[in-house]
Amino acid sequence: MLSKDQILTALKRQGEDARSVSRREATIWHFRGHVYGRDPLGALATIPGITRDELADFVKRYLVPSNMVVAVAGDIEKAVVLGSLEKLFQSLPRGGALERKLAEPPETGPVLALVHKPGQVQSQISLVLRSVRRTHPDFWKLSLLANLFGGGDSLLYTRLREDLGLVYAAFFAQSYKWQAGTLLGYIGCKGTKPPRPLRRRWRS
Repeated sequence: MLSKDQILTALKRQGEDARSVSRREATIWHFRGHVYGRDPLGALATIPGITRDELADFVKRYLVPSNMVVAVAGDIEKAVVLGSLEKLFQSLPRGGALERKLAEPPETGPVLALVHKPGQVQSQISLVLRSVRRTHPDFWKLSLLANLFGGGDSLLYTRLREDLGLVYAAFFAQSYKWQAGTLLGYIGCKGTKPPRPLRRRWRS
């Protein structure tokens, strides 16, 4: 199937993208021993064996209205939106989605993983930190704070990129994983970009 070939090709090309490699390694080490820490490259061995019937069965089990959240924005009438959504939901399989039974990931100690990627224009830094799960009452408050102070076009991004010129991009975001509260961070910069005073301070 074309979709399988596209996914396999994208996985094989991950090694050419340092950012994808850094995010993959950060996730593997942070969730070591848990299903969230599985190496996505393992799919290269399993995807070819997936059949059309198995995909159709997956859609029937999980692509159901009770397992969806729909958000609509734009210049559109409410009645039109509701009518369209009603037709969509009526065309989907009925019933509830299977319950996901995932254990909470165990705590992991600090890990620093360095991956040498010669020829890359930028250094790619991915960070994974513990946070609250999305079922926690403070999840959305913390998400808002993360966006304001550490998201795209945030105070962090503006200071490091626009004011100091140290990075191409830098941000943090809350993860939506079902059983794990995580804060994902990213920094992309040239290794030679930070000024000497900053490098001296880092070594000290």
